Amino acid sequence: MQFFVQCLLFIIGQNVLPFSKENSITIMGYSPFGFVPSKFGNKGFPQMGSAERKILDTIGDNYGVTAYQVAMNWILRQEGIVTIPKAASIQHINDNLRALDWELEEADLAKIEKSFPLMD
Repeated sequence: MQFFVQCLLFIIGQNVLPFSKENSITIMGYSPFGFVPSKFGNKGFPQMGSAERKILDTIGDNYGVTAYQVAMNWILRQEGIVTIPKAASIQHINDNLRALDWELEEADLAKIEKSFPLMD
């Protein structure tokens, strides 16, 4: 069974992920980085200069990747979560692929999980 939800670091969260795991439901993120807040009024991907974005940017700098690639790599490591990233251009496809050819180290995983907790 697939449960279609917006798959954001800070939205998957407290209730959806534990419920899904307990009930063998795969979460499919159709918009892994959220919506554009100015268009849809939702909290989107952490904005440049925000504390959350600085964490992702710093981690990305260590691997030579973007904050989006850090987030994508992290999302794809989560058990029971799959995502459909935007692939409207060759650049999008290449950026998405770049998120797959490296692994986050444990210390960086811990930083992300502390900053964007999925569960209590």
